[in-house]
Amino acid sequence: MRQRLVWLAVSLVIPTVCLVLDAGPFAWNNDDTEAKSPPPFVVSKRVPVLEDNGYYPCSDCHDNDSQKSNPRMRKLDDEHDDLAFDHGKQRFWCLACHDSENRDMLVNRGGQLIAFDESHLLCGDCHYQQQTDFMYGAHGKRLQSWTGVRQIVACAECHDVHSPNFKPREAWQPPQARTGLTATSVHQDIGGVEHE
Repeated sequence: MRQRLVWLAVSLVIPTVCLVLDAGPFAWNNDDTEAKSPPPFVVSKRVPVLEDNGYYPCSDCHDNDSQKSNPRMRKLDDEHDDLAFDHGKQRFWCLACHDSENRDMLVNRGGQLIAFDESHLLCGDCHYQQQTDFMYGAHGKRLQSWTGVRQIVACAECHDVHSPNFKPREAWQPPQARTGLTATSVHQDIGGVEHE
């Protein structure tokens, strides 16, 4: 019983000390006016992937001379007909994220142009919590090493930006219990006395 009380006390004291000492990524600066900046990170480049797939530069086709921007939602019959537009429960169309004048750029809701290589900034326009988690390291796949500057993949490496929800997956088989391990042996003390 005494060990439990000590353990409980320690588990309450450590987080409290961290908050008081201004530790942790979401702690406030000394002037209490702004959050600390996220640790440095580098996001994988998106343009080379788009180039390899033949989708970039967009201005090769969308030059606004021969092909004007069309904001009307419709079924695409020619190019991009393989894309499923399920983002935002089909409330969004191409020009919600792609700039209508410069198709080689993305655009946020405030009209600010964003390069494809910085698309995580656009995603955060609507998905703020996921972007915060991404910037502080709780969301997103890390590359290389756990030391040094974080190298993480762009949102579009894991999420299809036009249909971002993950498809349901089959559960993996649970791990097998070790030979000789029984429920009774797990709940007994070294002296053979069962725990409460």
